[in-house]
Amino acid sequence: MNQICPLAKTLEFLGKKWALAILHELQQHPTSRFSTLSNSLPKISARTLSTRLQELEKHQLITKQKFAQTPPRIEYTLTKKGQELILCFRHLDLWVEKFEKK
Repeated sequence: MNQICPLAKTLEFLGKKWALAILHELQQHPTSRFSTLSNSLPKISARTLSTRLQELEKHQLITKQKFAQTPPRIEYTLTKKGQELILCFRHLDLWVEKFEKK
């Protein structure tokens, strides 16, 4: 059986269109509703946003909190795992800035 290393699996998932943008938005706005994310990322379709949110939740990078009220309210937040991933991206940003040709 050919196993993919964990880093390759992670990069494959994070390389999907909109995954990083959603994480970035949740970092900027720690508690966001679907409509807020949709408005912040106007070119993303509702279906793609829904799919990516499910995938991010599956990978335990975000949590989805449902509130029992009318109308129903759902909020998304970064998990500790998601917050630590954002820190990795900050290091990548610094690396790019350091070696970027000006």
